[in-house]
Amino acid sequence: MRENRDKTVDILRGFGIVLMIMGHIKIGAQPYDQYFSIWYHGFHMPLFYVVSGYFFVRSNVDEGDFIFRKARTLLVPYLFWGIFHIIYSFLEGGGEAGVLYSNIINLLVNPTVAGVPIAGALWFLPALFWINVIYFFMSKFIRNNRMLFLASLVVGVCGMVAGRRGVHLPMAIDVALVGVAFFATGSLLREMGDGRIKEHIFHMKWYVFMVLLIVVNCLLFYNGEVNFRSGVYENFLITYANAVISTILLWNVARVMMTKFTKGLPCMFKESMISIGQNSIIYLCLNQWMVKCIRPVYTSVGGDLFVWQCVVARGLTLVTVCFICHVVMRVMERSCRLRKYVGKG
Repeated sequence: MRENRDKTVDILRGFGIVLMIMGHIKIGAQPYDQYFSIWYHGFHMPLFYVVSGYFFVRSNVDEGDFIFRKARTLLVPYLFWGIFHIIYSFLEGGGEAGVLYSNIINLLVNPTVAGVPIAGALWFLPALFWINVIYFFMSKFIRNNRMLFLASLVVGVCGMVAGRRGVHLPMAIDVALVGVAFFATGSLLREMGDGRIKEHIFHMKWYVFMVLLIVVNCLLFYNGEVNFRSGVYENFLITYANAVISTILLWNVARVMMTKFTKGLPCMFKESMISIGQNSIIYLCLNQWMVKCIRPVYTSVGGDLFVWQCVVARGLTLVTVCFICHVVMRVMERSCRLRKYVGKG
C-alpha cells in the first residue's frame, strides 16, 4: 500500500459499502425499509463515481494500457465472482441448463436488466469500467477542463433520458453514461487545487454542514425513489445535486473521523471503515451471497416484533457479513494468484 494513500477517502468508500450492505439485508420493518431505500439509493452509488473521478489524472498513457489496467482491476473480479455466483446458483437450483445459459448471457450482456444471480450489485463494476473509459477518451479530445465538465454533464443527462425511456445498453453502458457526470464532478473537485473554494467544501463550517444536511435530506425524500441500476432518476437536477452534496457531506464526516478518532472504540470503528473502503470490491462481490447464507437467521425476526429488535438483528447481520468478507479478503490477498480476483492484481 502506498504511504501517501488518502485514508479519508477509504473511510468515505467504507460508508458507501456499509450503506449498500444495509440495503441488501434491510434495516428494519416496513415502512422503514422503504424510507431507508429512498434515502440511500439517492447517493450511495454516485458516491463511488465522484470518488473515482477525484483520482482521475490526465496523462499521456497509451489507450490500450489504460483500458487493460481498468479491465484487470474491474472486469476480472466481475467475471470471476459472476461465474462463481452463477455456478453456485446453478448447483443450488438443481442444474437447469436453460437457467445457466440465461445467467451467462445476463453476465456478459445484461447485468443491469436481469442481473447476475444472487449478486445483482456486480453491475457496478462494468459500469465503473465504462465510466473510466468514456471519460478517458473525452479528456483526450476535450482539453479545456470547463468544456470537459459541461460535456460530461450533457452525457449524463443523455444517459438519464435513455434510462427513463427504458433504453438499456450492453454491459451497463447506459448506467455508465449517467455516471460520467458524477465522475467529472469528482475530477473537477480534484482540479480545484488548494484554494479557498476547496477549503470551504472539504473543511465545511458546522452550521453550513447542518443546513446542507437538512436541505439534502428533504430533497432526497421529495425526489422519491431513485435507482441507478434500473434507470429511475426522477428529477435530473435534484438527483445530481442530492448525490454530489451527500458525497461532500460524508467526505467531511470522514475527514473529522480521520483527525478526531484517535483512540478507543471510535478509532477501532475508523480503522474498520478504512479496511472496508480499501477492499471495497470484495465486499461488493460477496456481500449478497453472505446475506443469502445468513438470511434464515435474520428473517426469523419478523415484522410482528418491535422495530428495534429488527434493527438489532439486521445490525448483527451487517457485522457478521463484514467480518466474513474481511476474512475471505485476507485469505485471497495473501496469494499472488488470487489477488487479482479481489481487484488487487
